[in-house]
Amino acid sequence: MQDGDPAQRGNSVWYSLRLQGAGQFFHVNLAALGYDKVIGIYVGAPGAFAPVVGGCNDDGAVGFAAALNGMRLEGEVDYSIMVARPAQNTNVATLSFSARPAPLYTVTKTVDTLDGSCNLDCSLREAIAAANAAPGAVIVPAGDYALTRTGSDNTNSNGDLDLTAGMAIYGNGIGSTRVLAQNADRVFDLDPGNTLGHTFNFADLGISNGQVFSFGGGINASSGSTPGNDHLALQRVALRNNGTQLSGGGLRSNGPTAIIDCIVAGNSAASDGGGLSFGGDANTRVDVAYTSVSGNTSTSTFSGGGGGLHSTSNTAIYSSTISANSARNNGGGVLSTTASGRMNLIQVTLFGNRADSDGANGGNGGGLRIEGNFADVRGSAFAANVAGTGTIASDCDKPPGLTNVTLASNHLEAPSSSCGFAPANGDVLGQPALLRELGNLGGGVSEYQVPDNGSPLIDSAAPEACFFIDQRRISRPQDGDNDGNALCDKGAVERIQIEVDALLADGFE
Repeated sequence: MQDGDPAQRGNSVWYSLRLQGAGQFFHVNLAALGYDKVIGIYVGAPGAFAPVVGGCNDDGAVGFAAALNGMRLEGEVDYSIMVARPAQNTNVATLSFSARPAPLYTVTKTVDTLDGSCNLDCSLREAIAAANAAPGAVIVPAGDYALTRTGSDNTNSNGDLDLTAGMAIYGNGIGSTRVLAQNADRVFDLDPGNTLGHTFNFADLGISNGQVFSFGGGINASSGSTPGNDHLALQRVALRNNGTQLSGGGLRSNGPTAIIDCIVAGNSAASDGGGLSFGGDANTRVDVAYTSVSGNTSTSTFSGGGGGLHSTSNTAIYSSTISANSARNNGGGVLSTTASGRMNLIQVTLFGNRADSDGANGGNGGGLRIEGNFADVRGSAFAANVAGTGTIASDCDKPPGLTNVTLASNHLEAPSSSCGFAPANGDVLGQPALLRELGNLGGGVSEYQVPDNGSPLIDSAAPEACFFIDQRRISRPQDGDNDGNALCDKGAVERIQIEVDALLADGFE
């Protein structure tokens, strides 16, 4: 075994995997035993790899080995799988790598029972119990799954659903499979004993009505005495109407996290992160993409903030909409307080968010508040963000002493100039954004605001501020103003020709 590429930090071995069966899904368990300690799945060609959502693990098996359980992979797709050590090491290591069909646990009823087995009569709680014992994938058909077993423990017997092993949970759709906690406990508690660095995947379901006094009303991935090892991925998941008396009304995570094509709406936290709270550090990567974060609140009157999202992690938000969130303190939409990490916003729309929502002069940054040392905001749209109970414009804010914060590259800020953007860098100040109401007109599952006819967002972003696809996965650039010249739009959504035609047909010329 030879040393790996120094850029990959350690000894690495690559495998290829192609599952036969076009148009089919396969559920797979991957394990890299006897070899410390990272496994990752990618698609694409060498030099242009793209990571598979949820396809990463570090220390998920005994002995600091890596394991991914219940991964849903497509047939006739070429996957590249890397197994690596954290640092180059000349010591001889024996690697046992396996890719096997994952155990499948199919839920057959909506009633919240626990009889000790998952067979033809299997509740969601029973399926999770089986996956805790022999990790794999839990398949949840359409239906409302109300959690009714009262009490609280970390054994998956009562209250919330406790996932003590790495696994994947797949529903039938963001609006058709719903797990509800009846406002009596949170919904999902991940690795409550903090035993290993598990990977947890959730896809195609709704998580609602969790209420808890500790972290994470909908999902908690921050348990244990040394949190931060677990990996979490959500894809096409709705976190709605969850709450906590601490951080993370919808979700609290302290480890690497990916939130992809999700809806985070109507959640609340008494401290920070009404919708989402990320509590890692500069070494913890968080990605939020193609997602809407709307109508969430942070209600603390003495600390915290980030009505929509709060993070101390190394966070990237791109092609997403942050709308109508509020905080009594700083950061109505987004609050970053990381000391050494980074907050990057690439083509994000921040609309109608409010800081200092009780008017007590206790908060700044209606759309965005940066308190950490590193931030970069590009090609984004700030509109109608305020501070206080009135209409004081407050799109974004940072303490004056902060350095290494770039808030001046191809933005629209309407109508204020509170961010201090420089028009010479392609910014547009003081013009109405002309955005349609929040909704979904097709493309992905999250909600967004399309630029209306005549919006200064259309065809106004420079190439260096242009992410290659928008929130609904439409390629950029498009000719949004029908002038024969395709340029990127500022903000999360790229207007397309069919929307131009529809506007003209309605008489809005």
